[in-house]
Amino acid sequence: MKKTVFHKIRRLFRFTLLVCLSLGILSAKAQTARVTLKVQNASLGQVMDEIKNQTRYLFINQDVKDLNNHKVSLNVSDKAIAEVLDQIFTPFNIGYRIEKTSITRWLN
Repeated sequence: MKKTVFHKIRRLFRFTLLVCLSLGILSAKAQTARVTLKVQNASLGQVMDEIKNQTRYLFINQDVKDLNNHKVSLNVSDKAIAEVLDQIFTPFNIGYRIEKTSITRWLN
């Protein structure tokens, strides 16, 4: 009886450990996401939608409005997400922070 309980606990522990390690790998992968974009005079909202489609990041706004009034031209291939975000947000004085699978933006 004790041996059976021990085996069940051991299997549960292994499963829990596997899940935790998998989540850590997914989180690390999200931080190294790469983006390819070629847009001319596109709205900032359109560019963020394309980044969301390529990376599965969720954009969260804080004090950033009228995204469609900001126009962006960009041609990048296989660039790190942070590098692309710097290029599109810096000219409009928009700051951002990447946390897990979300990108929070605010006006500087």
